[in-house]
Amino acid sequence: FSPKLVVSVGDNFYMNGVKDVHDSHWKESFEDVYADPALQVPWHCILGNHDYHEGGDCDAQIAYHKINPRWNMPARYYQQTHQIDAETTADFFYLDTTPILGAARLEPKAVANAATQDAAKQLAWFKAALAASTAQWKFVFGHHPIYSARDGHDQTPEMVEKILPLLQQYKVQVFFNGHDHDLQHLVAGGVNLFDSGAGSRHRDKPMVLSPHSKFAKCCSGFTTVSLQAEKMDVRMIDNLGTQVYATTVKRV
Repeated sequence: FSPKLVVSVGDNFYMNGVKDVHDSHWKESFEDVYADPALQVPWHCILGNHDYHEGGDCDAQIAYHKINPRWNMPARYYQQTHQIDAETTADFFYLDTTPILGAARLEPKAVANAATQDAAKQLAWFKAALAASTAQWKFVFGHHPIYSARDGHDQTPEMVEKILPLLQQYKVQVFFNGHDHDLQHLVAGGVNLFDSGAGSRHRDKPMVLSPHSKFAKCCSGFTTVSLQAEKMDVRMIDNLGTQVYATTVKRV
């Protein structure tokens, strides 16, 4: 699989983000890890709650593109358009979900930095951008899940209330998230939800399937997407290179 791009769905640097563009994390947790020639493609990144921790500087993750152009985070939330073929485009919407969540659902270390951001402004931008999109495919990326196979935490209320209705209204086909350290596929309101948050350590708590669940597995791994005009093929691969799940999503 030779990707044209890679998306990182937040919590890019544990445990407390990066302090500046010269933080040792850049080399130890990014450049020295993802060094394979196949991965020397643009990385499109968003922020997670750990990136918001005290001592971390989210703006440094935006600025790092000037040092390493492979790393792309032009703003805390942004949009990109990709040409699939002569008649087909895909709009990718990248969200900053941490400020959207209430303080009660964030670690104390993330509350102060998240409070500096205007969540209402971001949501207004998101709705306007979706409304203006004429792309045949619409992908949305956010750190926090909408629904999940988590014991006692099968949904993120703010995401269910504020994000899912917009995905349904504007016929978004796919939502990708991280945050939960596992691999999942769920469907809610006609939207395919893919959790690919196991790029490093996976969680060891048992999965409790949601009514929306199609697949869930606790293991380290990643997700590949092959996007064509009428369909997208999704594969989830564990840390040993074994395919643990595959599905096809047709464009509607």
